[in-house]
Amino acid sequence: MAMWMLSVFIIFCLAGSFQCQATITLKRISSVYLPYSLDQDGQAEFAMGDRGAVEKFSYDSEQYRVYAAGKAGILNVIDISAPSTPRVLHRQKLPGEAIAIDLCGAHLAVTLTGQSYVDSGKVLVFRKYIDGQTSMEPVQDMPVGTRPDSVKFTKDCRRLVVGNEAPAGEDLSGNFVDPEGSVMVIDFGSEDIGSVIDPDVRTADFRKFDALGEFYQSFGVRWLLKDLTVSSSTQTIPSIFTNSSFYQTLEPESITLNEDESKAYICLQTNNAIAVLDMATATFDNLYPLGTKYWGVSSLDASDDDGGIRFQNWPIYGLRQPDAISYFLHGDTGYIVTADEGSSTKVSLQGVEYDEQLKGEDIDEMDLLSSSFSSERLKEAISKDKELGCLRFSSVDGLDPTEPSKLYRLHTFGGRGVSIFRADDMSLVWDSGDDLERMEAKFYPEIFNSRYNDRGDERPTDQFDDRSCKRGTEPQSLTVGRLGNSTILFVAAQKTGSVFIYSLDAGEGITPTFQSVYWGGRADLTWEEAYQARQVGDTDVEDMSFVPGDKSPNGKPLLLVGGTSSGTVSIYEVMESAVTAKATTTGTTDLYLSLTTILCLLVIRG
Repeated sequence: MAMWMLSVFIIFCLAGSFQCQATITLKRISSVYLPYSLDQDGQAEFAMGDRGAVEKFSYDSEQYRVYAAGKAGILNVIDISAPSTPRVLHRQKLPGEAIAIDLCGAHLAVTLTGQSYVDSGKVLVFRKYIDGQTSMEPVQDMPVGTRPDSVKFTKDCRRLVVGNEAPAGEDLSGNFVDPEGSVMVIDFGSEDIGSVIDPDVRTADFRKFDALGEFYQSFGVRWLLKDLTVSSSTQTIPSIFTNSSFYQTLEPESITLNEDESKAYICLQTNNAIAVLDMATATFDNLYPLGTKYWGVSSLDASDDDGGIRFQNWPIYGLRQPDAISYFLHGDTGYIVTADEGSSTKVSLQGVEYDEQLKGEDIDEMDLLSSSFSSERLKEAISKDKELGCLRFSSVDGLDPTEPSKLYRLHTFGGRGVSIFRADDMSLVWDSGDDLERMEAKFYPEIFNSRYNDRGDERPTDQFDDRSCKRGTEPQSLTVGRLGNSTILFVAAQKTGSVFIYSLDAGEGITPTFQSVYWGGRADLTWEEAYQARQVGDTDVEDMSFVPGDKSPNGKPLLLVGGTSSGTVSIYEVMESAVTAKATTTGTTDLYLSLTTILCLLVIRG
């Protein structure tokens, strides 16, 4: 190092201006705003809100394109070959609401819902977009199960795995239906998918587990809409919603494959479990409960009426219930990382409604704590909004065997964090504790546990602390990448869109190190002002994808992020930066930070 650089470095250090540390951060490059509708003339209509402009996307590393779609039923083809100026090459209406999307080789698979919430859906397979095309026509149109919430190609692009979530609901005739969840393995036997006349379709259902429903339930696999009577439940479940068999209530949410693709891991979010599928036989090996998180060790902000950000420990439990999962190797061992969002069941039919959630104050008013419930502190806390009175609890978990209409243990929804399990036995090896809420509170306190509530005239700060009574940060989406010898974990909070980054170095144990958190919105503008200024960030993040440098258009590692309420697909550079004691993690860079970054990296790299 040149002597003058060393001198400047020493001066900065002695001044206490910064601490030198290489950290993984995000730098925003650009965002594409996608429409929620196309009018009769094909003109695009744009607006914020839960309109489904984009929910899932897939990246084509050969042509540097992103294919994105959502429940609005519009397929968008985005050219990101120049990351700072992405452009939409093509968009077209799909014959239904898109739920999941995946691309492999020359083909793109998109799953669509059925006519009603409980009708069978379909999977369409398209050839990739060719410049100048006016319409992309499917080369395969295949029926699948109810609400195909996930789709994934194998690496050879010959097989397609489809997860049919099959939640309970009302059919077109007004009847209550609890369809059967399943996973389908579609084998085309060729990369030329369009030429295949009769693909081999095998469906793995959960019927083999039905006789063992009580056994799995005793170990923590949730059995919802079970035949419960008034005397055996904290709530009366209307008879039209009961008698669902164990196998009917198992609902596949997301899919990840192991390294050699011999196993598929299926997340059953509402059931708080993971099912392992043998790809060779298309049958399930086993179900694994994901357990609970004890909030007596980690802390959480459980109220929106406690005067601000207030972390406390409580002897209550969180159901992890991940939405997204991903497989990765660390050394020679496989692991599953989960984004523990949380999910509760709510069904309605002809004016009759059942919601498994109860507020703490409901439990207090209905006298639902059993005689074996010993915590006087909790008994008092659930009666107060500023403590646990507004927090949502499960009415079906923690029932007392000796008093089956009452609760002896309180369970809330979601783990408000990230967990890692061994893939071979699904044993828990790491949990992020209260990192996510604490880091958002530290770096972005003004939008802590906030959300967009379809009010364009409000600011993000107007909903400050709003989600604390429910699921807090609600980590919904995640992706895993590699930088050098390190595994990088990216996890996004659904409502705020904050992206949290962890690194796991080779040769170390499973103890990821928190790196940074990024939020790209504008707290000083209303949602509508920020949207019109194209500075709204990514709100309600449903999907993310890491792009390694050797597959990126600019040779640098990228993170692609999809925001449902913002209707955005954003491109971020994944950077190794030097952070200081005064620097935030907003991704902004001023002269001071630039100088310290250069100096720190020179020192770190010798």
